[in-house]
Amino acid sequence: MSNQPRRELAQLIAGGLKVQATSATQVAEQANLDWNVSLADLNASIIDSNGVTTLPVVDKFATVKTTKDGTHSVIGTVGSRYKVFQNSELFSVLDILADSGDARYAMAGEIKNGSQVYMMMELPDTISIQGDPHAAYLLARTSHDGSCALGIAPIVNRLRCTNQISGIFKSTKTFNLRHTSRAELKPQVIREYLKLVYDDLDFYRELANDLYRKTAQPGDINRVVKQVFPLDPSIENYKIWQLSPGEKRMRTKAEEARSQVRYIYNGGTGTQQELHGTAYGIYQALVEYSDHYSHKKSDVRADRILTGKSELFKRNALRTVRQMIK
Repeated sequence: MSNQPRRELAQLIAGGLKVQATSATQVAEQANLDWNVSLADLNASIIDSNGVTTLPVVDKFATVKTTKDGTHSVIGTVGSRYKVFQNSELFSVLDILADSGDARYAMAGEIKNGSQVYMMMELPDTISIQGDPHAAYLLARTSHDGSCALGIAPIVNRLRCTNQISGIFKSTKTFNLRHTSRAELKPQVIREYLKLVYDDLDFYRELANDLYRKTAQPGDINRVVKQVFPLDPSIENYKIWQLSPGEKRMRTKAEEARSQVRYIYNGGTGTQQELHGTAYGIYQALVEYSDHYSHKKSDVRADRILTGKSELFKRNALRTVRQMIK
């Protein structure tokens, strides 16, 4: 497997850096994640004619990032039951997979100044869908602002365009662990989870090959995008000058999304030529839209991947393609 696809994958999730590490400590060092997280009391200041009054905020704390040079920054606000995990602690539970050769550390990074951090382990099992190469990863992510739990999820990455296939597997769900005082990282649970991941790689092979064998007719792409990006008939069919400002925005957004997916599917981005004319190609065009074009800001797209928000769209896209193209 070449280095180029891996480098592109690191860039897909904002702030990502490739690593060549054999331990969680090395991952944190190489990806510049070896900073400290701590909790600090929150206070509210009231300014009135009597001056400034400082009041404590009960059961709320600030999460503070402290870099090696001593710079402090607030990266979140959390409740009293929140348990701090250092970045190396998140990664260390996966050391057993690196030690055994079941996976290798591939990349890690942060978004929103460290409010969210992630790392990816590449699994040795590779996937080829009719000659279209994929790599399998475990995505481990957490937040220091309470926005998402500590979690590990499988991702299949299409190397040609770095599309991230997630949230569609048969039995594997994201392994989540809340940041509470009783939260513990258990390596044995990770090993059992990995067994399910490997089982579901076979499921993805079967699913993708089935989609590849289904021929997409010229009009199918239009039918699918209208279903995935629906509009009320009163908005879709009326003249644009008959719509309210809000309705115009809805119609413009849906039409732009539909147009972008058609552009991808028809080879405009140079990633789908071999898949054109198949149900698999339409599905991959929808995934590529979600990962690369659904929002102008890369950190927003990264947030959708890390928190699993993009999985709902991808599941709906897959369901629609399977229902409409027999």
